[in-house]
Amino acid sequence: MALPPGYGYANAAGDLSGLVYILMNHHDRAESVSVRYTVGYVTGQTLTPVRPIWLGVHNCQVDPIFTVPGTGGQGSTYSRSTDFRLPVSGRIVAGGGHLHGGGVRLDLTDTTCGTTVSDYRYGAQRVLLHRGQTFRWNFVGTVEHDVTLATGPVGIASPSMKSGSFSVRFTRAGTYDLYCSLHPARMTQTIVVR
Repeated sequence: MALPPGYGYANAAGDLSGLVYILMNHHDRAESVSVRYTVGYVTGQTLTPVRPIWLGVHNCQVDPIFTVPGTGGQGSTYSRSTDFRLPVSGRIVAGGGHLHGGGVRLDLTDTTCGTTVSDYRYGAQRVLLHRGQTFRWNFVGTVEHDVTLATGPVGIASPSMKSGSFSVRFTRAGTYDLYCSLHPARMTQTIVVR
């Protein structure tokens, strides 16, 4: 996992590191594998330390998997989500995850914070919300941007700005494809409201 600039794991010379892994063989024959990982060390810089937290669809139970019912037709999908309150205060600076065979997508969002709009990017390109939630865009940077609806159930249009914020309460379910009207080829975002 790559952390954003200015963040890192604190590590002293005598610290031990470990690797948690699971290898799955979906074949009817044994195979030999090797695991290789690379750790980069940064010296001479002050980094903000991060603390890893494990999350699973069952909130850290012994076996963090779930069974798909298999009752859908060809091409159907099944999804599950969970809300999780972190055990410590702070901010999420990176996230990672994996899907098993047949998995389509994994989304990690913190909808209480909204997202930043900085120079030529939305901080979160895909957001999942529940109907009735309010989402906030926080504008920071040196160039003006906006939030404009391309397609979706209800129109959205923010003023162009370099700083400040813009909020929308999403009362209708659906998919909202958004873009910056000043930089439409470079800045897009999708919000799914369930």
